[in-house]
Amino acid sequence: MHRAGLFKGVLHGGRERATLTIMLQQTVIQRQEVVCRTRNESGMQTPALFVHGAGSEKDIWLFVSHYVAEKLPDKPLLLLDLPGHGDSEPPGRQSIESYAAVVTEFLQANRLGPVDIIGHSMGGLIAQAAALAQPQLVRKLCLAATGARLKVLPLIFELLPEQTEAFFSNMQQFAFGPSIERKLAEKVIDRMRHLDPLTIRGDFVACDAFDARARLSEIFAPTLVVAGDQDLLAPAKINRKLADGLPFARYVELAETGHMIPLERPRELAERLCEHFEA
Repeated sequence: MHRAGLFKGVLHGGRERATLTIMLQQTVIQRQEVVCRTRNESGMQTPALFVHGAGSEKDIWLFVSHYVAEKLPDKPLLLLDLPGHGDSEPPGRQSIESYAAVVTEFLQANRLGPVDIIGHSMGGLIAQAAALAQPQLVRKLCLAATGARLKVLPLIFELLPEQTEAFFSNMQQFAFGPSIERKLAEKVIDRMRHLDPLTIRGDFVACDAFDARARLSEIFAPTLVVAGDQDLLAPAKINRKLADGLPFARYVELAETGHMIPLERPRELAERLCEHFEA
């Protein structure tokens, strides 16, 4: 089941290298095997669960988790593949609430909680839904490049599932900010090609239907909201509205940054996370 990692220990396009001592963990949830990578598995601090976005996988968090693990070696880090993504078994889901149920059942099956949940894009929606459904499982949140309402570009639904190459071309154009290294962006798109186009479409269907705006006041977990100032898929203004609607939120906007914050600004995001975890 295990495939070679997306970045295989190379940070920032090869300028910095590190040994990524990460273990794979399998858990059967809803009769499917879901997989996560774990770091600092025996650590005694509150665990952190990283949830990826639409059409993505756990390895998008490798850079960020490397930096967090360096600074907080006693904090267990779990990088989850949602059903139908990465090394987890299909099928995927078509609602944020269904993905959130997988996340909370994963935590319960592994006797985890409360935990810190970090979600990127769709993963941020899932984190909100999990906090609303099972607040006792969530200590703190970090929501990156997301909103309480995340409308999907109609073009995505026009292209998926039949015109996948046109979709990938558009993602390479719109998903990344100006600072991303071209080879890294190409690797991310290449990894997306491993996914079933119907799974990717289902992710966007889930995103388009979710709306937590009326319930943000019910999320009491201290939350860090991180936006990219040049994000075309989840513009900074909707991230700010998300932060404004949460009772206990802090908003951070990163300059010269697009939608793929975990890849474009991994060190900055990790630093903000560590501050948030320890506050």
